[in-house]
Amino acid sequence: LGQPSLVKLLDSFKHKKNIKILDLSANGLLGPEGNRFPGLAHFCLRVLSTTSLVHLDLTFNEIHAEAVKMLSNGISIPSLLCLDLSHNRVSEEPRGGYDPSGWNILMGRLQLNHTLTCLKVADNRLGNAECIELAKVAE
Repeated sequence: LGQPSLVKLLDSFKHKKNIKILDLSANGLLGPEGNRFPGLAHFCLRVLSTTSLVHLDLTFNEIHAEAVKMLSNGISIPSLLCLDLSHNRVSEEPRGGYDPSGWNILMGRLQLNHTLTCLKVADNRLGNAECIELAKVAE
């Protein structure tokens, strides 16, 4: 989906509170170049704040540390059971350098979420520090 189509689609969710499974994989939520957030901002506003999602798939969206910070409030959705962030860049800054800040916020949110039973983070170039944080959350 292009950004205008994605924004229009996400706007339609504001009255669809019964959506349980949402797959937005490979849809460029961050916009061109991965450095603007129009689709992601709409997603957080229209979907995360108004639905009772159970399964959320955001794979292949080039989600980086700054974007994870935007998404972190959505991790608090009480109904969310499965979150798939595979094939993203959750511990990198938009230009590719190492930035664990988004990952650290995500781990903090996960410690507060007692309903999530499935977290997929494959192919995110996680380092030892991120794996140790994930292990602490999983305990």
